[in-house]
Amino acid sequence: MSTGTIVFIKTIVQYGFIKDDANPELDIFVHMDDVEGPDLVEGERVEFEIENGRRGPFALNVKRLSDAESTMQTGTIVFIKPIVEYGLIRDDDNPELDLSVHRDDVERLALVEGERVEFDPPRSGVTNIERLTDTK
Repeated sequence: MSTGTIVFIKTIVQYGFIKDDANPELDIFVHMDDVEGPDLVEGERVEFEIENGRRGPFALNVKRLSDAESTMQTGTIVFIKPIVEYGLIRDDDNPELDLSVHRDDVERLALVEGERVEFDPPRSGVTNIERLTDTK
């Protein structure tokens, strides 16, 4: 089984792409029919099998990694809008994907741009965010 991160999902048309941990320069196509459980979200960690098709590699038997296999991720606050209380984190492991920060965490931590944070891997948004250091 391979592991990777969902980097794009378009639920309306039922497909997306996985960035394979073993081959990060290659995005693997995934159709929602090959996913066990509810819809995936961008940034979610998965395991899967890879098959080669006419148009390139595609994922089969896609499963979410269990919470026991998940670890805290780290990133940098790249955008904060305090007036509407939301922001974005650039994930260290997946820098092309910015993750949204919920207004409760923005308010609770008084986050600022450039600050380093750690957080639980997202399912539908970043959760359990904490400041890594008091300096930028």
